[in-house]
Amino acid sequence: MNGASNGRAKVALITGAAGGLGLAVATTLARRGYRVIGVDCDESGSDRFIQSAGTQDSSRPLFYRADVTSHTEVSAVVGEAIEAAGSIDALVTCAGIREIEDVLTITPERWNEVIAINLTGTFFCCQEVAKAMVAAKNGGGIVTIASIAGFVGVPYRPAYSASKHAVIGLTKNLAVDLAPHGIRVNAVAPGTIRTPLTEAYWHNARFVEEMPIFVPLHDRGTAADVGSAVAFLLSEESHFITGIALPVDGGFLSTKSYSTGGAGSPYVKA
Repeated sequence: MNGASNGRAKVALITGAAGGLGLAVATTLARRGYRVIGVDCDESGSDRFIQSAGTQDSSRPLFYRADVTSHTEVSAVVGEAIEAAGSIDALVTCAGIREIEDVLTITPERWNEVIAINLTGTFFCCQEVAKAMVAAKNGGGIVTIASIAGFVGVPYRPAYSASKHAVIGLTKNLAVDLAPHGIRVNAVAPGTIRTPLTEAYWHNARFVEEMPIFVPLHDRGTAADVGSAVAFLLSEESHFITGIALPVDGGFLSTKSYSTGGAGSPYVKA
């Protein structure tokens, strides 16, 4: 799937697009020729999105406010996006949150909030966009954003880890069910990526010092790395790839767990 088809820019809808991974993904896809549509509950980020995701090589980006946990709002925004842009060729579900709480003390309210945004919101968006793709009969590509916490247990993140394991399972199921319609579905599983949400980690001297213990490439992942992985999974170069979860983690999953650092490590509770 390239950024253009039959002389028109392909359209990519990105949730959680007001900042962090979502904004980076939108910017990457816009630079590769996609017309991007951002969706986020944070309407204050619309100007930032338009400025970052608009390029001379792509059509004007669009931004809509919506709560992904509301099926009604998701259905409405997908309809608006199709009416404005004509189609949706790609979906990237970046909307997500995390908790840092003990499994013994996390409240039902917090648990439900994380599961609702990370898992239920992802499903609602995939379901509604898939319906539109099937109706259009032009195939399409979907990339969900999982996490390395979808492969291993991460301390102090019971709801987050559970939701990301579930997102990987959902991705595989969608890949099977949507393959007959020419729709490919894959996941990207980021490791420790530097975004506004995690910026404080890099002000912790021990966190920076211990990075080589956990990341074989000894590097700090960026949101642009995730954007590049997403772009690959939406491209024609990956036309025979579906149902996978691609780690973007500098090799973290190939070697150790966060718990390797011990109880005092900022990697354990960061």
